[in-house]
Amino acid sequence: MDKIEKTQVSLHDKISKLLHYGFIEARQEVAHSFWQQFEQQHNTLLSSNSEYQEQSEYFLKDIYEQCFDCYLDLKTRMKVNKCQYLKSSLRGEAENLVKQVAVMEVNYDIFWDILNNRYNNKRSILNTYIGKMLNAKRVTTESSQYIHVLLDVTTECLAVLNSIELPTDKWDDIVVYTIIQKLDPESHRLFEQRLESNDKLPTWNDLSQFLDFRFRTLEAVKQQKDTHTREFYHQQRVSPLK
Repeated sequence: MDKIEKTQVSLHDKISKLLHYGFIEARQEVAHSFWQQFEQQHNTLLSSNSEYQEQSEYFLKDIYEQCFDCYLDLKTRMKVNKCQYLKSSLRGEAENLVKQVAVMEVNYDIFWDILNNRYNNKRSILNTYIGKMLNAKRVTTESSQYIHVLLDVTTECLAVLNSIELPTDKWDDIVVYTIIQKLDPESHRLFEQRLESNDKLPTWNDLSQFLDFRFRTLEAVKQQKDTHTREFYHQQRVSPLK
């Protein structure tokens, strides 16, 4: 029994320390595990005889109640912290939606319901990301940066639309046509050259691989050009006057 008491005090101390640590989800799992062990061992101590309990510091100091209060405090703080984290991570329209909702434990579900009703809506998501893909900025020059952005935006939009179970794997013809219209003339020409024949219908995978290769090539050329330019000006500065 003495050994169990020492373990109980140790568990109480560990649960108390969790109040000061970060990582909300990890703390919640650890705290629950500690508390389950604490309760099991408490039940064992309760089975001891009354004489032992009357002399035990564990019972005299009411360690169980202290630990229970600490555990409840920890759970409450963690739900409030989740609420604070959720609210602080929002921006723009989403931030304004919950602006007037107080950061309290009981309001976490309210936060979640408001955001879920607004953004977990297939039609709203479809309109948002189809619009984002169609309105992606057109590449007017041979720019590695703009091609990279075009690739990333299209990939993101298709991934989100696929996540709500839309058949994006059957949209290749429309997606490829849309994105090709946004390419600079040279990039468009190079892509057409990669196709085996005019009869072949390119897929989004074909085009995305090309865009990835294209922006990396342009980036490498730009870096090499910048290096040569810096070397040229450096040579001009250090050359002796004639």
